Amino acid sequence: MELIEYAVLRQGMTYEGGSKNYLLFYQVDGSSVLKEGERQKDFISGRIRVFNPQESFSFLCKEGICVVLEISHSKVLKLMGYQRKLIVCDVDHDENDSARLLRRNIEELIRSYYDAGDNRIILYERCCLQLIFQLISSYSNNVFGSAEDERKIKVANYLEAHYADDISLEDIADEFALTPPYFSKYFKETFGSTFLSYLNKLRLEYAKDDLLKSKESALRIAVNNGFPNSASFIREFRKQYEMTPAQYRQKYSKTGQQADDVNIFSYLQEATDKKTDPVIEVKIDTKEIGEALQPYWTSIINLGSFRTLMKNGMMEQIVGIQSKLHFRSARLLLDTYAQDKRHLFYISDKVMEFFVRNRMDVIAVIDMRNISDKEAYLDFLKEQCQRFVNKFGEGISRHIVFELMYNSTFNDQKLNEYKRFYGAISAVIKEKRIESKVIGPGVLIDHEGENFRRFVKANPEIETYTIFIAPFAIYQKEEELFINRLTDSAYGLEQFETAKRILKEENRQAQILISEWKDNLNEVDALNETAYMGSRVLKNILSGYGIFTSMPLSTPLDLMFDEMKYDKIFDLLPGIVTSSGIEKPSFHALRFLDRQDKHLVSCTKDYLISRSEDEGYYQIVCHNGKDPGYRYFVKENFEDLKEYHEIFEDSENKVFRFVFQDLPKGDYLLKIRRVSDRWGCAYMNYIDLKYRDDSFIGDGEISYLKAAAVAKMEGQMFRVKDDDLVIECTLESNEFCHLHLIRAID
Repeated sequence: MELIEYAVLRQGMTYEGGSKNYLLFYQVDGSSVLKEGERQKDFISGRIRVFNPQESFSFLCKEGICVVLEISHSKVLKLMGYQRKLIVCDVDHDENDSARLLRRNIEELIRSYYDAGDNRIILYERCCLQLIFQLISSYSNNVFGSAEDERKIKVANYLEAHYADDISLEDIADEFALTPPYFSKYFKETFGSTFLSYLNKLRLEYAKDDLLKSKESALRIAVNNGFPNSASFIREFRKQYEMTPAQYRQKYSKTGQQADDVNIFSYLQEATDKKTDPVIEVKIDTKEIGEALQPYWTSIINLGSFRTLMKNGMMEQIVGIQSKLHFRSARLLLDTYAQDKRHLFYISDKVMEFFVRNRMDVIAVIDMRNISDKEAYLDFLKEQCQRFVNKFGEGISRHIVFELMYNSTFNDQKLNEYKRFYGAISAVIKEKRIESKVIGPGVLIDHEGENFRRFVKANPEIETYTIFIAPFAIYQKEEELFINRLTDSAYGLEQFETAKRILKEENRQAQILISEWKDNLNEVDALNETAYMGSRVLKNILSGYGIFTSMPLSTPLDLMFDEMKYDKIFDLLPGIVTSSGIEKPSFHALRFLDRQDKHLVSCTKDYLISRSEDEGYYQIVCHNGKDPGYRYFVKENFEDLKEYHEIFEDSENKVFRFVFQDLPKGDYLLKIRRVSDRWGCAYMNYIDLKYRDDSFIGDGEISYLKAAAVAKMEGQMFRVKDDDLVIECTLESNEFCHLHLIRAID
């Protein structure tokens, strides 16, 4: 079959599941009924659902139109390097950016299907790839099996991808670097049949689908599914199903009418007409002061371990960052017990002195996975806590919190181990008169949150549960474990809301603290150095305003990584500052937020507006962040910028129009700070140097790159009389800016 085949259902038409391929249903208009086992539910207009191969269901279109896209499982396996994918996609409405993009990609594919132009085939194939890679990047999960199952999974996936090819036992044995006799024996022991029997059965399953879906001849279906001729196809088919292909087609095929395509185009045109204006207009009532701003983005900074902080240049860099971003607490991993306790005590004393001097609280993290001898560690911790109290006084207890971290998939044994060790740690803290309660476990929220629920039920005494936010999710189906990489900026909200819902059901008095936020999709990635990452950081933070109390980046400094492995001027790492102290666009995103005034005026995922208590003083941060398209996700990482501008879904400008109503009359100064890939992005300037390698970089170049990392500044003067003050700001793709309106007092 083709990569994606397109069909339309209308009133009274049905569709039965169990296909070898992925099936995507999009209810364009009206409603349908979906039945899965004993469960039956309405499938309303706008809903999208993907069924994985072999999933059973029945679908009845009650009224309106439903589009069905059948996506070749075999071809997806080839595209994904034979990795088995479970797609978890059930979208009811435009709840986030990913859902809106998915709907747009489906509609573009439908339009391309009916396109009458000369490039119709190329256009349709591009739309198919675009849709598949969004499903893979935003909604799919990789399957994890045991080590002994790994080869079996790879062999099965390879055959699923190549069943229609002229493939022999020798070919597949060579693919897996095995001799044909050994592979033949392994295959029969593992799969319970010979290689040829398994391959023919697989081919027949796909051919059976083609018999019911198409009007192709037996010869064409035979060749399309890997049989050399119609005779061998008919012989194998009769052996398997006790009837000929023609008899099977006559017995099971269903006929039905196609929907009126005009209805589809009418709906799509109506949806196009309803698209929002690209100009975002915001009206600001200057008589309202608003509530106090909550700068949760600087509540915590993750800084690795106590030992990491002793690295050359680390403390100096933190002081520089702290002078501009004003973090309130530092979160560090407390080094585990070692033979030389005096060395660890020396390190922890120096680190605590540093934070006391810089007026920052400390969250000391104890990672259970790194502790082999718990009793020895408890003795070490007692002595460590006593030293803190002796050296800094009992007041230090109000400025240090201990977090017992165990980011794991919990079973009964792990839960019991955590509970016992948590009690022991709490007893030590209490004995040393440290006032705070122990928090934990810093766990990643899985798809349904059941792993977190098990933990909460087993540990109801915890008052603050810490969670780890990341752009991927764990999903369990029966005995298999999948992991899904998420690309939508709403992943943080979804994971937090899942945890919040579980606490409401299991431990209503408890709180949630995000202790770590990993936002980068790939650790080493050129996008980490660009304006894209700055706008992405802004989108995530603004989306969580009023919901989160913290959202600290997992690795905010490139110095936290291994300096022996990463020793370039730009290592493409996710920190906000390079090892050389060059500020990245993501640093400016946080800096623009830190500049905000005391009172919140308005906040959406696109902008934040604040004001001072005095009339006429406002600060705004806004962005035009773009989402990468499928071209980005076909690569494991993105280490060059040759295709940089082609990887995003669009490159359109965004216009913000801020209307200030009833401002006091007089003159006003508007300061504008901009960051884009043209200004404020040192990495682009580094690329423009065209040096062969970093050996040509000296102090002069470092100074130049630090200067290139400064945001571009502009100024405008306005005179307000009786009219509203209207300020328009046009942002390029991935550009973000800070606007500061200042009333000029004579």
